[in-house]
Amino acid sequence: MVAAVQYDLAQPNGLYPDIRDVHERVGRAIMQLAWLAHGLALTRPAQDAPIMTDLAELRTIRQEVLDPDDDAAPTLAKVGKEGGGLWGWFRFLNEPESATCVRPDDVAEGMPGRWVKQALPPVACCATTRYLAHVEYLAAQVDNRHIWNRARGKTPALFISPMGDEIRETSQTMGYMRLDLRYQCRFVSANWRGGVSARMEAPLEEEAIDDPGTQRMVGDLRRLLIHENTLMTGVPWMNVEKTSLGSYRPLFQKDAERIVVDATDIRVIAYVHTPNTPCDVVYPWTMWIQLQDELRRNAGDPFQVPPPPPPSA
Repeated sequence: MVAAVQYDLAQPNGLYPDIRDVHERVGRAIMQLAWLAHGLALTRPAQDAPIMTDLAELRTIRQEVLDPDDDAAPTLAKVGKEGGGLWGWFRFLNEPESATCVRPDDVAEGMPGRWVKQALPPVACCATTRYLAHVEYLAAQVDNRHIWNRARGKTPALFISPMGDEIRETSQTMGYMRLDLRYQCRFVSANWRGGVSARMEAPLEEEAIDDPGTQRMVGDLRRLLIHENTLMTGVPWMNVEKTSLGSYRPLFQKDAERIVVDATDIRVIAYVHTPNTPCDVVYPWTMWIQLQDELRRNAGDPFQVPPPPPPSA
């Protein structure tokens, strides 16, 4: 087989994703990019505190109020007034505390549940507006009428779904494949005054800040993908050649346009290998941390939550 481009001459170097999880890994990279740039973050542990200023306040947040959904993006918390300063909640993580890993006060030592400092991609800077209340990696078979329930009424919301692929061999001997991956991104917006405000930016400033409408949400995601064309640049868990933007279209509306669902398509070209050695399935929450940390320093044991220590005699 004659190689057509440099990517077809890939050598076994450990940088290529496994063919068994490439769809989810790429989809969750898109989810991560959107959530870190536009996801809402907790800013205070109590009503009388304007903003969390240090990690001591972060520790006071009770784990019962944090999002337990494994398919949704983790709860974010903002510490400090500077750009960045975001921490993500991972209820299965059980790692020693460090400068980037914090255990809440209500989680006993040795039990899972940690806040992990998030590394923002360059495009997810402090100038981006935060309005997304829910982002989830979701099967495409969940129809447009029911994704409102999946978001548990939290809007604006973004759902990313795999829509299939095309595959071809790039090196039959080494088992490398080129995948043309397709994703659909569905945006849910709600404005209870009705009219066009759920689809187009609301005329009232306070409404536009909370929910800018589906057309602005599509534009924000497109901007992210134009600037982060290879997704999470430099992370060895990905090998994306490029991301292409597809068409935008309205899908569904109800209650006099008070709830609107629109969509846009994304095409991602990625390269994968087919390993000969057995490999365990990577959990979604671990996948997020791997995309964040190329050395897996924060991942811990990816395949189990250690049991609590036995009681002392």
